[in-house]
Amino acid sequence: MNENNQKYLLIVGLIFTIALSRLVPHPWNFTPVTALFIFAGSFARKKMVNFLIPFSAVLLSDFLVNYFIYKTAGFTFFYPGAWMVYLAYLVIFLFNHTIHTVSYPGIAAKSLISSIIFFLITNFAAWYASPMYAQNFGGLMTSYIAGLPFFGNGILGDLFYSFILVAAYNMLYRSLLQRAEIRSQR
Repeated sequence: MNENNQKYLLIVGLIFTIALSRLVPHPWNFTPVTALFIFAGSFARKKMVNFLIPFSAVLLSDFLVNYFIYKTAGFTFFYPGAWMVYLAYLVIFLFNHTIHTVSYPGIAAKSLISSIIFFLITNFAAWYASPMYAQNFGGLMTSYIAGLPFFGNGILGDLFYSFILVAAYNMLYRSLLQRAEIRSQR
């Protein structure tokens, strides 16, 4: 297997492993999902294929979470605002694909901006789709204020999982390179 295939399998393996970690109990919004799109956008070369990989992983984990964890609340694969959440992930992926930095400070900045993107899009969707909020500027601001308690965990989760993914990738990729070098010396 050549180096590019190994690198690609490493990225896919990390993405699906992290996506499945959503099944482990965690604080509200402290999840790896946004980090998957930050990671894929930062390290991927083929835009569409590399969006579909984390998107597939998220769809799979959404199905598993909604079927096994929230089954008692009534199984729903696509809830009314799901498309806006997926749109937020697409915007995050494209943003991270456009900004080419994989340094730790760069990943931190991209993670923070991605958290803000997700917060703005999903709380806008909550305001737009819910009769709970007045359909005016005040209602929109109420929606954003209501989302603030979850925003902190979102930022922490995005930072934590982004760093975990980048560190794991760097460590495993170096290991693959060392093994390839040892094999070539034989």
